[in-house]
Amino acid sequence: MLLYGYCVGIVSSRRIERACYEDLAFRVLTGNQQPDHSRISEFRRRNLDALSDLFVQILRLCQKAGMVSLGHVALDGTKVQGNASKRKAMQRLDAPGRNPGCSGRPALRQEQPRQ
Repeated sequence: MLLYGYCVGIVSSRRIERACYEDLAFRVLTGNQQPDHSRISEFRRRNLDALSDLFVQILRLCQKAGMVSLGHVALDGTKVQGNASKRKAMQRLDAPGRNPGCSGRPALRQEQPRQ
């Protein structure tokens, strides 16, 4: 269940728990049982080394089968401060000329009389 969750992009224990209720594939994998997120998290924490080794083995099998190519992946987390003004950078969808019949002003809500 954890490995399938990782493969489909669901890594959070709470999301895996929700998927066990809502997703048919998870329901089949769990035998229609819905483990609690705390149990999933506890299992992952206790078996982290074994799961890590198993994941590497699965990737190597997929590489041998030609399903994936393994290499280095680098992510850049550099943050750059912008200098554009929020007012100038954002365009309103209701600006005049963008939508026919739009005045460019937000519509006023009319209150209905109380009954």
